[in-house]
Amino acid sequence: MAQHHEDYGREYESPSLSKAINDIMRTRGMTATQVAANMKSGRNRATLYRILSGATQDPKISTFIDICQALEVSPIEVLQLAGMADHKPRDTDLLDIRMRQIFRRIQNLPYNLRKLAVSQIGALTDAIYDHLQRQENKGS
Repeated sequence: MAQHHEDYGREYESPSLSKAINDIMRTRGMTATQVAANMKSGRNRATLYRILSGATQDPKISTFIDICQALEVSPIEVLQLAGMADHKPRDTDLLDIRMRQIFRRIQNLPYNLRKLAVSQIGALTDAIYDHLQRQENKGS
C-alpha cells in the first residue's frame, strides 16, 4: 500500500529506504538540508534528495554510509527500519535508535564528561525507578 509523504509530495511503498530515513529525520527534528550539510561528500547530497523523494532505493554503499553518519545512526538500523534487513536482537524502534545514538555520543566524550553524563543518567534512572517502586507499593 502506498503512503503519501507530505514533505516531498510523492508516494512510496512501505517498507522503504525513503520512509526509514524520513522517519529518522522526523524523530530527530532534522531537515533534509541539515542532513545534507552534515554529509562529508557534497556530491552525495543530490542522491540524498532522490532517496527522500523515493526516486532512488538503491544508492551506492558509500553514499548510504555518508547519509547514516550524517544522521548519526548505523546503516543496519536504517536497513532494519526500512524492512530491508532481518531484525536482529537490536530493536529498530525509533526511541531505541535514539537511545543508542545518545550512548554512542557519550562514548566519544572525554573521560571526565563521560563520567558526568553516566552519573546524571544514572541518577535520573534511579529516581524514575524509585518513583515506580513507590507507585507499586501504594497499589499493594
